Amino acid sequence: MIEIFEIWIIIGMLLLIADLVIILRLIRGRGKNDKSLIFAEHQKQELLNLATGKPAPAYASMEIASYCKVSQSVRYDQLLKENIAKSIDMDSFEKKYLKGLKSRNITKKSEAALYLGVLGTEKARLALEKALENETNSTLKLYIANSLTDIGNKESLPILTNSLLNESRFYRNKVNMLISDFGEDFHRYLPEIINSQRIEFQELIVDFSSIYFSETLRNYLIQLIDSRKETIEQLNSLYGKAGVRQCINCVNSSPLLEMNRALCRYEGNVAADFSCRRYELLPVSVNSGTAHHQLVIKACDIVAEYYPKVFDQEQYLYADDTEIRNAAMRALANFKSTEKLDKLLGFLRQEDTARGAINGISTLIEKNRVYFNQVISAFLAETDCRVKKDLATILALRIEYFIMKLTRKNNDDAKKIISEIILLGKTSEVIDFLNKNRDINIENELIAIIKAAIIQSGGLKIDFAEYLNGRLTQKCGLIRVTEPIVNEPLKRDEKLTRRLLILLVGSGLIVPIVYCIRHWSILFAMPFIDQLELFVMDFNYYIAYYAMALNMIYLVLLLLSYISVVRQERLWNIKDMSLLFKKRMLPSISIIAPAYNEEKTIIESANSLLNLKYPEYELIIVNDGSKDQTLNTLIRYYDLKRVDYLYDSRLDTKPVRGVYLNRSRPQLIVVDKINGGKADSLNVGINIANKEYVCGIDADSLLEDDALIKLASLTLDEETETPALGGNVLPINGCTIDRGQIAQKDWRKANWPDFRPLNTFAPLCPDGWAGLILTVC
Repeated sequence: MIEIFEIWIIIGMLLLIADLVIILRLIRGRGKNDKSLIFAEHQKQELLNLATGKPAPAYASMEIASYCKVSQSVRYDQLLKENIAKSIDMDSFEKKYLKGLKSRNITKKSEAALYLGVLGTEKARLALEKALENETNSTLKLYIANSLTDIGNKESLPILTNSLLNESRFYRNKVNMLISDFGEDFHRYLPEIINSQRIEFQELIVDFSSIYFSETLRNYLIQLIDSRKETIEQLNSLYGKAGVRQCINCVNSSPLLEMNRALCRYEGNVAADFSCRRYELLPVSVNSGTAHHQLVIKACDIVAEYYPKVFDQEQYLYADDTEIRNAAMRALANFKSTEKLDKLLGFLRQEDTARGAINGISTLIEKNRVYFNQVISAFLAETDCRVKKDLATILALRIEYFIMKLTRKNNDDAKKIISEIILLGKTSEVIDFLNKNRDINIENELIAIIKAAIIQSGGLKIDFAEYLNGRLTQKCGLIRVTEPIVNEPLKRDEKLTRRLLILLVGSGLIVPIVYCIRHWSILFAMPFIDQLELFVMDFNYYIAYYAMALNMIYLVLLLLSYISVVRQERLWNIKDMSLLFKKRMLPSISIIAPAYNEEKTIIESANSLLNLKYPEYELIIVNDGSKDQTLNTLIRYYDLKRVDYLYDSRLDTKPVRGVYLNRSRPQLIVVDKINGGKADSLNVGINIANKEYVCGIDADSLLEDDALIKLASLTLDEETETPALGGNVLPINGCTIDRGQIAQKDWRKANWPDFRPLNTFAPLCPDGWAGLILTVC
């Protein structure tokens, strides 16, 4: 009879064999994948030859995937399509993917939708339209809608617009821009939906208005803005109280003309507050009033930019909604008129519209410099300290104009303005100019103004002593103060320490306790030596059982992760760049890179992060009080300028000493702050970030150029909005780095990096180790 230990040995051997099978499968798959890539590149080259008129080889037919890749970079005319069609078995592929569109597997259906869109035949279009009507999965509907947009037949517009009804915001935001790509065809279709009160159609028309301009759309936007109060009241009464399950905010019902009644798909005519087990929340009913207000503000932004004359009216300039007033002020900046400038100067006196007025005045004088003197006169005549500071913010952006006047004889006004700008705390531009200046006469004049300002306001000493170069600091009679290094004592968490101690003691005692329970009957009868021998034997059994159980868990995780990675790879292969770079398809991202004493590697890392393949992102490098030349290296290389940057301090952090920009590189923001650690630096970056997502990364790390787009593309595979994403970090030992990019991967020179990430990420990936398989494959 087989003993228990022998059974476990057999299980262990089976596990080992299963592990080896999976590993061999992965190695074989990798080799097969490399061959497939070479074959695909060869086919793409042949297709490109066909597109340029060269004859195709007669021996082989082309794969539809290669045709899809080439179609992203080559626009075919009818003759070329017919020429290429001879080398591609279109009928066979069409039958294959029409069948795939009916599959129950979402990945297969997504793949079929993509390739049917590439084929673009009439039969493919009709099949896609039917699938879009019947599909309930938002992710799959998005792929189908994209394929119909790529085909571009205006007959698909009714199906596409109706697919927005009762759908999630995730789906509507993306498909609105896909429909907008129809341009003139969609504008002709507008009369079919323009009078609808459905919020989905209103959102679509507003989004379309941002890229297409006409009198019809202008009038629609005005009507939407003017009727905002009545519409919000209707929505609140229509969908009832937020968070309450009732028929009027269920996807399976529609309101009736009869007061407080609704027509349920399953229960018929019911009371508005009726609820049943089939209740499913209607997406547009969630915060409907707030959502409509956001839509109105978006409409205001479009009107302010493209139809500014509309907002030159009292009802908008003095509206009860602050955001509408701010939009109206941005519209005033498009006019060449002293009267409009006077209006903007008047709005500076109201705190809730001051920021909008500052932006409007700055834009106006940037477009029309003739109004600059009017702003100067207003600044000199102003007595209100807050308004004067706002005007100083505007004038500080053009400080060079006043500084150059210092060399003239009648320079009293220039001196006064510069002095007042400095006293109001706007020192960044003056410091930046002085550090770059080579004119000794201008330098002497500015130094005199700075000295006088420091006497009046001692707080200015810190800024000038910190940021002026050494020679100028001495000339101003200032001493640069080095920040003392404060070693904060580590705070011990006594509660956590006790818990860890209890856990440690418990872990050590668990085997003796189990032994005592198991052998209680002989515990005091058997001699000590025999007890010790039995305990050692039991202990070995427990270790063996533990190891085998752990390996079983790892094997299950390995299988789950393998399945997940195969699925992710297939989904990535069907996402072409034309899809990913469409407007709103992927979220915008702020990359935050804390840097501490990274002088030697900071430029290489910054260049790597500034050259990513991604539609919309910004890079925020946070210098965490570095003691070396990290900050100055960035300033010199990217020609950065210290500016007065406005942002909201939503998170408490160590003080920020300065923000640096280069207007010709709007993607890059460099922040200098007092040392506070990585977490504090990330919080500063979050305060300054302007994008939808934030991505934290060490400043000495490199991102592959397609890492961000691969990661963000995963958001398209989920039906709901994704709150967070994560990726793998690997050592670059053995890799060749060229200008911040990984030019060649060759880990054979250093084999240990292949396996180190397993220990690093094992605690972080409980759900199948999905990412780690990519690491070891």
